Amino acid sequence: MKINHSSMFSSLWFLVLVFLSLAATTPSSFPLMGIASPSLLLSVSAASAKSGATTATCDDSSTEDDGSSSCGNPDADAIELDADVDVITLVEDDSIPSLNGYGKDEQTKTKDFAEYFSAYAELHHQKDMLTDTHRMDSYYRAIMDNAGTCFKNKVVLDVGTGSGILAIWAAKAGAKKVYAIEYTDMANNARQLIKDNGVDHIVTVIQGTVESITLPLMEDGFLSADSDGDEHVVDVIVSEWMGYMLLRESMLDSVLVARDRYLKPETGLMFPSHATIYLAPIKDEQSRLDNVRDYDDAVQDWYAFLEATSNNYKVNYETLSDNFIQEQKDFYLHTSQWKELSDQNFVLSTSNSDVFDADVPEVSDNTNAQQQQPYTVIKELDLSTCTLEDTRGIFGRTTDPEQIHKGNYDWNEFDFVIDPLKVTSAISGFASWFTTDFKSRTDDMGIQNKAPQLKDNYVTLDTGPSQGYTHWGQQAFYFKDAIRINTDLKQASGGKNSPKGRTKDSVRVHLKGKIELMRTKENKRLYNVRIEHHLEEIIHSNPTSTTSSDNDIITRQTDVIEAVYKMI
Repeated sequence: MKINHSSMFSSLWFLVLVFLSLAATTPSSFPLMGIASPSLLLSVSAASAKSGATTATCDDSSTEDDGSSSCGNPDADAIELDADVDVITLVEDDSIPSLNGYGKDEQTKTKDFAEYFSAYAELHHQKDMLTDTHRMDSYYRAIMDNAGTCFKNKVVLDVGTGSGILAIWAAKAGAKKVYAIEYTDMANNARQLIKDNGVDHIVTVIQGTVESITLPLMEDGFLSADSDGDEHVVDVIVSEWMGYMLLRESMLDSVLVARDRYLKPETGLMFPSHATIYLAPIKDEQSRLDNVRDYDDAVQDWYAFLEATSNNYKVNYETLSDNFIQEQKDFYLHTSQWKELSDQNFVLSTSNSDVFDADVPEVSDNTNAQQQQPYTVIKELDLSTCTLEDTRGIFGRTTDPEQIHKGNYDWNEFDFVIDPLKVTSAISGFASWFTTDFKSRTDDMGIQNKAPQLKDNYVTLDTGPSQGYTHWGQQAFYFKDAIRINTDLKQASGGKNSPKGRTKDSVRVHLKGKIELMRTKENKRLYNVRIEHHLEEIIHSNPTSTTSSDNDIITRQTDVIEAVYKMI
């Protein structure tokens, strides 16, 4: 590789200057949400947003009678580092469009609205969420159960208010001021609903993205002339930002921008406060076989089309066959599916497996009662400490003790231990879902500064199979070919059976693999999921142990199967 030292030196100095500039403007109260490691493309406004600096100003003269503000998005011209491509490979920035401010880029603004925001401007879509009983009950209980300690006489910020339901509840829980931010014209419905419910003297609806607006804190008396522009006056941020598999839609990025700019760092609360993503092997052969049949039918239909077109119109479409078949494979076999599963779909249970969770770290002592379950945790977030880096997906194993202590980690490896004598059904794929908790702060800063305490019996919003219906459901990733433990291991070993002369307790089958979650290049609010898996039959040197040992012997092993699924 040819290295241009002069260009590399200049680029490195530029990086240092950018970092020092960000550090100088970043409050020490929250972690620096600085340059994303996957990217060398920075935006001036994005850097400001991440550092807590003001990203836009509102025209005070345009404040409406109802208290809402008319705010424009700031210009945001991207700056690309001048790096020699032989030295550094530039990777496309994976920030969501609104994070950088749309500026004068009307095309990006229109595209982002069409792909994401537009659906939330329709009441029927809002109704779908408002009729999700578990969703509604969880937020209502979390707010009302903690009204006295967390909301009474507090300043509250609702990010993505929609029809305004969370803002109304916050006002009814005793908040002295609620700012409700909504980008779409649903803001007009929110104003009407808030007025008719008698809390318009408390709630101010502001239309715009949270990255581009400025709260009227000075006008409302929350900032004084000598406050040095410190906007950290919000006591509670409430938001329902979660998408499929927690991160889809990437709205969490906007919530974190609001947190770093407005929330009191020592005592401020996030509702919800913590989030967890889970993964489990499932049995659902009906759905898997439907996918395979639909794929096969589409391919056969294409071949019929080829023959008809050739015979009738003398045009041979064979040259497009590979492209068509790949399209159908991506759609039917490599696209996740929304499912409403139940406990009956779990491959593992307390009666047929010795190990239910991969060896993931315990990140908090303040959790609900733990019991063995047929899933593993693949990501945890503490909304008080996580950064934009944490929201980008799942890329590996977090081993940094400090990160784990803060409650933010990825654990993309899984190892499910199966008793083949008890698990005789086919394994059809994997399912993933999430939970969010509404509980007290568990980070050092919140504990040391005695942030308001939520009730010990805290609320958990659970979208898993055990919960029942939620509009999130679960994301299912079905295999093309089901896993059949005994058959697959026998084929992989050339017909060999399980080793004889061993106790059944010493021989175990492990379903091992990795999962990665990453944003798509075409739309930063959508994600792709890469899953690889294989089986290992292992003779354990210590049959009573649930962890691996160097003395364990792998007797049979299947090939690694990998697939990338679109989550749409």
